[in-house]
Amino acid sequence: MKHEHHTGSWSMKWIKFFLFMINVMFVFTAVLVISTGVAIQSVYSDFTSFIDEQFYSPTFMFISVGMITLLIAAFGFIGTIRESSLLINIYCGILSVVVLLEVTATLVGIYHRQEVSGILMESMSSCLQHYPWNNNMQDSVDYMQIQLKCCGVISYKDWSDVLTVDLLNDDLKSQLPASCCTAYLGGNCVPFQAGCHAKMYSILEHCSRTIISGILVVAFVQISAAMFAFALGKRIRQMKTKSSLDELKHANMIYTFDYKLLNESSVQIPKS
Repeated sequence: MKHEHHTGSWSMKWIKFFLFMINVMFVFTAVLVISTGVAIQSVYSDFTSFIDEQFYSPTFMFISVGMITLLIAAFGFIGTIRESSLLINIYCGILSVVVLLEVTATLVGIYHRQEVSGILMESMSSCLQHYPWNNNMQDSVDYMQIQLKCCGVISYKDWSDVLTVDLLNDDLKSQLPASCCTAYLGGNCVPFQAGCHAKMYSILEHCSRTIISGILVVAFVQISAAMFAFALGKRIRQMKTKSSLDELKHANMIYTFDYKLLNESSVQIPKS
């Protein structure tokens, strides 16, 4: 019996240890996720004129996942330390719901990834059309073309629709924005050959891959935590049930012993 109790005690300690360490991983993962989300948001903020508002949703979701993970870790620490099967079961349930939501959001994001290129193309074309008379748009487009070393949406020829010049006479190169030019030759601009759409799309693709990978990593850690939480909760219930049965058995033994002792004492009393 002592050996079984000792083995059960150590299995309980190991489950608690692993669950505690997973919660520590939760904290580090949450900090990393939040930091990554803030970094991606700062990248997006540099190109707010070209990135539609819906592109910010995955970023905010990424930061939200980090915040929720921190709260779940705190709840897990409390449940593990107090060895409360109720708190651990709630912890396990919350993890399961959050993992389900994260996987669903990731699948939806992957499904709609093909729409990103078209939305970005439309947004950038609109920005070029507003360039001649909108100062804010001029600053945004110039910043994009300088930072990404690109010109136009697909190529520098996209400016012909904006500047209304005759391409046959090569008037376009003399009128391109300075931000388009890598050098000047004979008074004409030598434009960047790459269009900005491909480079902007590459940035969005990299950010989306980072977000999806991060959410999958967090989901894997959460699934592991849910498994250990379930095992710990089951073990706690078993130990509490065994303890209750032992107490009941002990109480019955005392009652039986006292009753028999009372009967024996009553038999030994001499008659007057």
